Amino acid sequence: MTNEPGDRFEFRLVDVKGRPLPAPATPEVTASVPPRLLGGTYPETPGRLGPWEASDGSLYFLMEPAESYNKLMTVKSTDGGRTWREVDGAHRPVAGDLEGFASAVHDGTIYMLHQIDTGVLHHSFRTTDHPRTPDAWAVRDDTVATPGAPPVQVASVAARSDGSLVGVYGGPEHLHYSIRSPEGTWGDRKPISGGAGDARSGPQLVRGADDTVHLAYTRRDGTAWYRRIRPDGSLTSPQRVSSSLGTAVTDVGSVLPLVHLPETNTTVLLYRRAGGTLWARRADAEGRLSPPVQVTERAVAQSAADSDQVGADAVALGSSVHILFIEAQTGHLYHTRSDERGSWAPATVQVDSVDAQWVRGQPVSNGTSSPTAYGYVYDAGSNGGSGMNWYDEVPVRRR
Repeated sequence: MTNEPGDRFEFRLVDVKGRPLPAPATPEVTASVPPRLLGGTYPETPGRLGPWEASDGSLYFLMEPAESYNKLMTVKSTDGGRTWREVDGAHRPVAGDLEGFASAVHDGTIYMLHQIDTGVLHHSFRTTDHPRTPDAWAVRDDTVATPGAPPVQVASVAARSDGSLVGVYGGPEHLHYSIRSPEGTWGDRKPISGGAGDARSGPQLVRGADDTVHLAYTRRDGTAWYRRIRPDGSLTSPQRVSSSLGTAVTDVGSVLPLVHLPETNTTVLLYRRAGGTLWARRADAEGRLSPPVQVTERAVAQSAADSDQVGADAVALGSSVHILFIEAQTGHLYHTRSDERGSWAPATVQVDSVDAQWVRGQPVSNGTSSPTAYGYVYDAGSNGGSGMNWYDEVPVRRR
């Protein structure tokens, strides 16, 4: 059941022995749902969650109804994020507890990878762009692999142009990856190894040119690494991105979602150093890494409300990279963007009245032919509880 605007709630009071207290009237409140409120709660340690936009402007986001009711739900907005409702709630996946969770979109379907203690699951949901059964769950609780429980549940997924999927997820010591064929069959899991060292975690994926999937991940020794999964499924050798990450368990998710810039065939790797600031490096078409560039002066939140992840998000809009980040000291939400040369603009505050704890977004077009805004959903301070997810946009101008 979903509470609607106008729903009334009556309160009756009793004493310690259960006897009704006399009152001249029954206290009553009426529910009011503010514009842009999703409610619900965030998955822990999320990769990309949306809001994914269909061709008709509908927005979709993935979340849980409540911290005390860990079920996967797809919520939808048809009015630019003003109001949100669950879609096909009667057919939700059975598995809940969204710990390691990520999604990707291809041809009207949102594909999801979901790691729980006992294994890795795949779900999918069809949007209004699907030609046959829109706004409906398609795959639920499909087991991808059972690698064993990792120290932190993590997952990332990328959809390739032929409809195949590449998924990366955690294991007790290493990351693993599996590939799903266009016909829907998951292949065997393969370890992401590369010499001795601390456990690998915190994967982030993005599809680049010619269906090459770019991968970044962390190790518990405070390092970040970059590799590519070729179209044939083979893995390139690891390249060290940074040796300055934090080394606590809560630092495993120090890498932001990866960003690919098609105009230059460049992949942008963003990460949080132990001191709190964000930095960036770029990988060119041959995989060569540029020198590191500082992105933020402010320290960015890490592992707010059980996230085990940096409080920041990144997307590509044309030749620019846009970042939303949560300032560690205040919980305020900021935005910055790069220019074509990779220089970063001063950050501007977007939300300064909350203690933000999660943020994820995507480019949205609002019914036009090209993206006009960076649409995002943020947790406005639930402290691991429920009901504080809100939608907003950063208007953008493509150069």
